[in-house]
Amino acid sequence: MPEMSSDDYGELQKALAKLQEVVDRINAAGMTREQAAEIIAHLNLRTGRNYPAVGKQAGGTVKMIRTRWGELGEDASVDEFKRVIDCKSSEWSGDEKTRVWIRPSTLFGPKFHEYRGQASLGSGKSQYQEWSE
Repeated sequence: MPEMSSDDYGELQKALAKLQEVVDRINAAGMTREQAAEIIAHLNLRTGRNYPAVGKQAGGTVKMIRTRWGELGEDASVDEFKRVIDCKSSEWSGDEKTRVWIRPSTLFGPKFHEYRGQASLGSGKSQYQEWSE
């Protein structure tokens, strides 16, 4: 194994510290399995699909949701995720090419915050909220 220079070691320490900050934020967010299941159930309702909310098959989806939840910190809520699902479902469901984007890896991936911003630009009310009233 090649030796590490002190500069390489310092960079590695910085990267590990950043990673630990992310892990701490995710753990501090305190998202429950029930909240993740509610988000996935809403996605299934909007898409007519059956993404699993529990078990090994759900692991990747739950991990993505948990990561975004942790990044939101105190602003995290199930309704925030539902607004993104509603916004992007409305935008993408009318076209065969974009309909395939209505999936966990797209919705809860790195562009989630961009989608969240788009969802909050509308009337301030998601279709989910309108259906619930």
